[in-house]
Amino acid sequence: MKILLLNILEGCEEPERFQKLVSFINKEKADVLCLLELNNWHKNEFKKLHNFKTLTQFSNHSFAYSNKGYHLGIFTKEQVIKQQRYNDNFNHGFLKCVVLYNEEEYTFFLTHLTPHSYIKRKKEISTILQQVKHERKTILLGDLNALSPEDNYDKQQLHKMLREKNIEKFGIEKISTQTIQKILDNKFLDTIKSKKEINHTVPTSMNSDDNHCAKLRLDYIFVNKKLHNQVENVEIIKNMETNKLSDHFPIKLTLN
Repeated sequence: MKILLLNILEGCEEPERFQKLVSFINKEKADVLCLLELNNWHKNEFKKLHNFKTLTQFSNHSFAYSNKGYHLGIFTKEQVIKQQRYNDNFNHGFLKCVVLYNEEEYTFFLTHLTPHSYIKRKKEISTILQQVKHERKTILLGDLNALSPEDNYDKQQLHKMLREKNIEKFGIEKISTQTIQKILDNKFLDTIKSKKEINHTVPTSMNSDDNHCAKLRLDYIFVNKKLHNQVENVEIIKNMETNKLSDHFPIKLTLN
């Protein structure tokens, strides 16, 4: 199973960039595609969403409204068994979707955690983790807007730079990694292995967000214990094409 994750940047409104997005996705041939920031894709009776499905030949989808308009979507050619949308007390929300692949059920939790408060992020991720049933094959993924304790940041230097720019997103007194730590403590595997150099997902050349002022990993794909041994390959796709596709780089996970 190939899983592709991408924050497409505010609905990918520009026609030329939208065509590039479709072309990229068709080349990747994902079995499950998870997209964030589907701004305005619900308008005109979901005209843009249905156009996207036609162009990419995804037969099934699950769509979740964000409280702030940054909607979530999961697309697949496989059977969607169950879906649940949740946005109470979330800045955006999360989407739970159960997909049947090769007669096995895979539960996806797709989320876009709040970019504003590391304290609120911890509450949001706790709400999601309460929904997880570890006896099922589970993938938790999305733009988590949080830093990992397993990444090799110089936390003091990063904190100093962020505070000089009045950025409190990742902590006030010090850098907080508690959101990601909560996920790891719940027996999830971070499929991106730590390296000496940060394997960042932001910024790209399209960046205009002051919060992306350094090389940071904000996008993640986690799997629970049921899937630890099925992780075959994972890649943050960085090339000339993806550098101009969005302000985040895509992540591709292959499960055997």
